[in-house]
Amino acid sequence: MGNIIVRHINELPKLEPSEQRVLLFLGTYFDGEAPTNYELAKLMGMNKNVVSKAVEGLKKKGIK
Repeated sequence: MGNIIVRHINELPKLEPSEQRVLLFLGTYFDGEAPTNYELAKLMGMNKNVVSKAVEGLKKKGIK
C-alpha cells in the first residue's frame, strides 16, 4: 500500500492545519498502524476533540 503521506502528497496543501499534522504524524510515527484518537492526542500534545475533528475531516476527504 505504501506510506499514507506518499499516497496523498498532492492533497496536503488542501487540508486544514490540524488535518495535516495528524496525517504527517500517522505517516511517520504510526506508519502502518491504526492508533486511537486518544493515543494521537497524547503523543502530539493536542486536544482530543481537535484530533477527533481532524480524523473525521480526513475520512470525509477520502484519506485513511
